[in-house]
Amino acid sequence: MQWTLAYAAMAYTLLHGTEMVSDALDWPRVIARILTLLLLLGIPVVITLAWYHGARSLRRVSGPELTIITILLVIAGSILWALSRNFADHGPAHAAQTGQASGSHLTAGTQPAPSGASLAVLPFADMSPAHDQEYFSDGLSEELLNQLAQVPGLRVIGRTSSFAFKGKNEDLRTIGETLGVNHILEGSVRKAGNEVRITAQLISPADGSHLWSNTYDRSLDNVFEIQEEIAKTVAGALRVSIGALDLSEGGTKDFAAYDAYLSGLAFQFQAGGGDTLNSISRLERAVAIDPKFTVAWIALMQSYQEARLGDPNRGRVWREKWTQAADRVIELAPKSPASTLVAADRALQKKDFAAAGRLFEAIASLPPGIIAQGQFRNCLFLSSVAHTREAVDCWERLVQFEPFAALPSIQLQIAYEVIGDNERATAEYKRALRFSANNVFVRSFMLLRAMEARDKASVRREQQAMIALSPGGDSGMLRLLDVPDAARQELRRQQNDPKRAEDPIAMSGIADWSAYFEDPELALAAIRNTYDPSNGPDITVLWGVWRPLFKDMRRLPGFKDFVRELGLVDYWRSSGNWGDFCKPVGANDFECH
Repeated sequence: MQWTLAYAAMAYTLLHGTEMVSDALDWPRVIARILTLLLLLGIPVVITLAWYHGARSLRRVSGPELTIITILLVIAGSILWALSRNFADHGPAHAAQTGQASGSHLTAGTQPAPSGASLAVLPFADMSPAHDQEYFSDGLSEELLNQLAQVPGLRVIGRTSSFAFKGKNEDLRTIGETLGVNHILEGSVRKAGNEVRITAQLISPADGSHLWSNTYDRSLDNVFEIQEEIAKTVAGALRVSIGALDLSEGGTKDFAAYDAYLSGLAFQFQAGGGDTLNSISRLERAVAIDPKFTVAWIALMQSYQEARLGDPNRGRVWREKWTQAADRVIELAPKSPASTLVAADRALQKKDFAAAGRLFEAIASLPPGIIAQGQFRNCLFLSSVAHTREAVDCWERLVQFEPFAALPSIQLQIAYEVIGDNERATAEYKRALRFSANNVFVRSFMLLRAMEARDKASVRREQQAMIALSPGGDSGMLRLLDVPDAARQELRRQQNDPKRAEDPIAMSGIADWSAYFEDPELALAAIRNTYDPSNGPDITVLWGVWRPLFKDMRRLPGFKDFVRELGLVDYWRSSGNWGDFCKPVGANDFECH
């Protein structure tokens, strides 16, 4: 008995010491688990030794004693081997319960895991009685993500990528490796009447261990305090300091406004491209209830922008609404990143690229999770002014923040292609296909690569694949691949179509095909049509002109006039950075290639 008690005391001391050291050195929790298991398996061995050398007073190891110890060690080793194999093959038993189980797996390639604390916030499960509160649970998850993204020293994965696992019964270790994070926050929401139960748990995906968990039973009016409490507790558990940061800044204390806001977000991020008009109506209701709800005004700006792009016939109306929302954001939060983004866009309207560049640079210095749209615009700005190598670094950072988002991946592919790194461009394209195989814009990358190579067979194959994905997107060029004169005539007809003239995506397609059919003048005319002088220079017009497909167009005198009118030449000359495709010639001239 004395031997067993002494062993228990020694085991307790060893485990306690290991826990202190592992906390100090941030060891994986699996070390403590293995040690606990070893000490438990050692109990039968100690009892055997105590029996033979205590109760029976033997001084030497006898044959029966050695046999029993050997058997016990073999059993212990077998148990450890079985457990380790099960862990290696299947990962932690706890899987991400974010919806209905599915046999499909999302893999975008394992992301590198930078040092420091990193986190993915998975969409909380809707456990409400009628299962009709998905918008609320999703919105709550996104708000937590946005709050935690503000914490210095904490890398938070973006919404698109974290929510890609919604409805998938994926192993948490797989999610952690895919997103390149060392912590996962998940939970559930049960909303009934005026009461809400929120369960949250912070998990280490490496071993499935729960670092923290809690359940909150409150009234709906207290949901804001719950959010902030969860965010602060998670930050504390990850040993990152919030300091004087106000996580609720720009929010609301009115639940009706908050509920309308979450509903608006749900429509904004709806599968299949979102429901912009429904998103706008909900968000407008949110700011009508609480006119000082800054975060809702920012979301409303984004929906107005989506409406302007998706409904070019009412572009001016949506632009005016965007301007009103932007003015309100600046009034409510003049020093916020959103206000900085508005100032950058307005500098572009005035053709002040230098000021826009400085403002975008200020946004770029923030963590990617803060005003993600601003980070995207900054990368787009660098691509558009032909600072392509800087753009590559920018897009790589954004793709690491949002590994499952199609648009940053597409732009990174293009940036690689523009600098001549076709190997990395193709590798990124193949990675994007794993999570966006049915995205017509992702597939368009290979079509344009085939067009640049003048590979007619590949052009035909890729165009057929795109038409299969989007039958309404057939420009009529497939049947004209073998008759270039007829193709150019059809492209001129399309360019003169008033309906197409106001559609920047249609004009961009006309420019692509015109360049392929070796009509650079027509390509330039189509690109000019995508520029609306009443809105100021739109940098989304420019990033595509640096692709190899347009090299002949860039040599035209008309192209020089175009970039001069946009204010790019003044910017290049004043900054001394002419980018990768143009250079000064003498004091007053320049050339592009």
